[in-house]
Amino acid sequence: MPDADRRQAARREVKVPVVMMTVSGSLNAETLDISHDGALVRAKGHLTILLEFKGARYRGRLVRAMPVDAETGDYGIKFDDPGAFAAIPLEPF
Repeated sequence: MPDADRRQAARREVKVPVVMMTVSGSLNAETLDISHDGALVRAKGHLTILLEFKGARYRGRLVRAMPVDAETGDYGIKFDDPGAFAAIPLEPF
């Protein structure tokens, strides 16, 4: 679904410096547009993710986030060391 179709409130182009904070640190950023419901933000840096799978942790960075509904989201993670994860047999679960 295109972004314009998901928006529930009108957005305005507003460019102001902000800081995005996560449990692992913060990123300096700038808003690109903003509405009463949210903001589109551009930041230098990456959000680091730890993915736990079969008792091991794999570090990566968030490369995509897509809301599915009000309580669920799909997240794309690029592994820092894809070779480590490739060694795990994925079948059978």
